[in-house]
Amino acid sequence: MNIFWFIIDSVRTFRSGQDDRDRIDIIDEFAKDSVEFTNCFTSAPSSLLASGALFSGLPSVYIARHFNDWKYTNRNISTIRSLVEQHNYSSYSLLDTRNQREKLQNLIPPLKRKYLPKGYNLYDYSWKNNDLTKIFAYIMKSHKPNSPFCFNFWYDCRRDPQTSFHVSKAIDIIKENGYYDNSIIIMNSDHGYPDPRTKINEAFFSNLSHDMILTDDNIKTPLLIKYPNCPENTKINHIVGHIDILPTIYDILGVPYEKIISRYQGESLLPIINGTEGNDRIRRTDTRLAMDTGKITSLTSKNFKYIYFYDDKSELLFDRNNDPDERNDIAKANTSSTRKALNDSKELLKDYSESLFSYHKETLNKSLIKGFSKYAKKYNHTNPKIIIIANTDIDLLRILTSGLSQLFNHPKLYLLTSSDNDYSKISVEDIINVKKINSENLKNIKLDSYKIAIYLTENSRRVILKDAIVTAVKKIKSKHYILLNYNFEPYLYFSFRSIFSYFKIYFDWDIKRHFYKEEPIFFLKDLGFLIKKLFLAVFLRDKKIKHIDVLAAKEIMEYRNSHLKKAKGVKEMSESELEYETERIKNWRE
Repeated sequence: MNIFWFIIDSVRTFRSGQDDRDRIDIIDEFAKDSVEFTNCFTSAPSSLLASGALFSGLPSVYIARHFNDWKYTNRNISTIRSLVEQHNYSSYSLLDTRNQREKLQNLIPPLKRKYLPKGYNLYDYSWKNNDLTKIFAYIMKSHKPNSPFCFNFWYDCRRDPQTSFHVSKAIDIIKENGYYDNSIIIMNSDHGYPDPRTKINEAFFSNLSHDMILTDDNIKTPLLIKYPNCPENTKINHIVGHIDILPTIYDILGVPYEKIISRYQGESLLPIINGTEGNDRIRRTDTRLAMDTGKITSLTSKNFKYIYFYDDKSELLFDRNNDPDERNDIAKANTSSTRKALNDSKELLKDYSESLFSYHKETLNKSLIKGFSKYAKKYNHTNPKIIIIANTDIDLLRILTSGLSQLFNHPKLYLLTSSDNDYSKISVEDIINVKKINSENLKNIKLDSYKIAIYLTENSRRVILKDAIVTAVKKIKSKHYILLNYNFEPYLYFSFRSIFSYFKIYFDWDIKRHFYKEEPIFFLKDLGFLIKKLFLAVFLRDKKIKHIDVLAAKEIMEYRNSHLKKAKGVKEMSESELEYETERIKNWRE
């Protein structure tokens, strides 16, 4: 059985009549022949993170960056790639940007050069929606049906108001070649988009970009499925998610789907379609990955939607039945139903965290052994004192301390933190929380007798040291200073993003010298990097970098407006709107 999977970027489930992120015509047309799930929720409101869930059946945080950088662990995970490779499918991935193609090559098989018609380059920066349809038509014409095939389309309606036309054309090609009634055809979006008509996002997600907003207009997505003998023109209101799509494909094909131990892993939708399962699923959406700063998570059930802000530990609760527009936060209502909903949601988040880190534990320990073996060998009989500087998830920190305890011979572990997390159950000699020490006492604290100092940070190429902890960090005098990312991969120096931060860190010798002492060559590398950045900032910023951004912005907006003129019922941008959008694109790099 052949598979056609259409993913249309940034489409809401409804029509607002405001912009090109609305539900498009082809969705309404395809709904007549398919089963539509009206309450489908993305795993993440950003394209790359959402695609991880779509193509694996796992929440994005199981496979995305910081954990193997989109590379799989050695576990037997069923993915769309493993499906096509293990069952002799010919696979074609048609994606609208080269960036997407590169990022997703571990999730879906990349398109080969031989599949492209004359005049198309596999490494073009981007293909337009019209290109995808042309390439599809070429492949279908030249394809010899000696094996089943799987097509993955990724269209972008934000750049092209004619997306509906192009997808419709692709559907016509499927029909013309006789595959429409005997194939699996899926149509969905990676995420929605905030509705400009409402004030919901301003009230609860002020000044946040769309990939941080968890209101339904942004995370509820269209999902339509057609397969041989499926119900037609059918709408189902059960709570489902992106993680359910791949298991459904496996189920329709009668192929076993390898599960991992997680209550959040996707499940086939066929029991819901067949009426043998009630509306009991809860689906999770994450704005960031497991330990990123700024993380927000939502849990959506048939009755409630719970939202948790990790940074300040605040929470929201909405009654989905009586308040579908999410205007009234009832987290503090103190009724029996709200208390139960809050308690259940918190337990689910706890279970989720434990399951996630349990899943990654094996890989994390391997990284730890690889990175720290030479230190363990050197201090194997000395019971070394090791201090960890971290503001991270308890479960991740527990894996780190446990791994260090096994790797070294009875090390004495200490924790320096400025986090509000309760680390009392972490097995360390002492926890030094700088928030609980006044500034005078902090100056006198002795942190100078450690063999190894470990900075645990989300990204090994940059370190975020909060002001509250900098004074204490500078006092650490250790034999080895190791920067450790959340993959437990050691890295021996760091850099900051902005040119001003480069200046700051270079003059902050008390911090930087730790890494130069360990690896002197990095001083020369950093010095060269700084000189390069200064040169670009002073001499080329206005002449080259800005020029490129302006040209790109102009090209995108001209392309968009040329299509708007041809589109039915779509209003052309005003001068002020055009100016605003152009400035946004020009400043995107920052």
